[in-house]
Amino acid sequence: MMGATTNPGAVVLVGCSRCKGPAPAAARTLYESVRFRLAARWAHASGLPWFVLSGHHGLVAPDDVLVPYDFDLGAAGSAQVNAWAGRVAADLLRRVPGLQSAVLLAADTYADPVAACLTNAGVRCERPLAGLDSAASLRSLADLVG
Repeated sequence: MMGATTNPGAVVLVGCSRCKGPAPAAARTLYESVRFRLAARWAHASGLPWFVLSGHHGLVAPDDVLVPYDFDLGAAGSAQVNAWAGRVAADLLRRVPGLQSAVLLAADTYADPVAACLTNAGVRCERPLAGLDSAASLRSLADLVG
């Protein structure tokens, strides 16, 4: 699916970032990290619907306006993370009827539990950043964006 511009039943999920602007903004512009910008650029260019995985808000559409926040999903307990992932997956399946596949451009902390829930629901998940550290993740995203 990577690189496809039309694929009914497919979405891209982009992980949020700690770096946020100082004022309320659409999710697509609130997150300011290089990793987020590269992933969002690829998601937009793919032509597929895309969403942000927010540790605080769950599943967020790119145009949803958010107030800057400080929350680290990595600091949450496993029960809280699993509950969050279950809510994200359920919300995604509600918003995208007939969902068949998802590309997750997110850190393992976010992608692992969401991919597990989606896979259990019969959704095929692609994880081009799986297992990569921050530097390798940036290189991989830069290569994807071209």
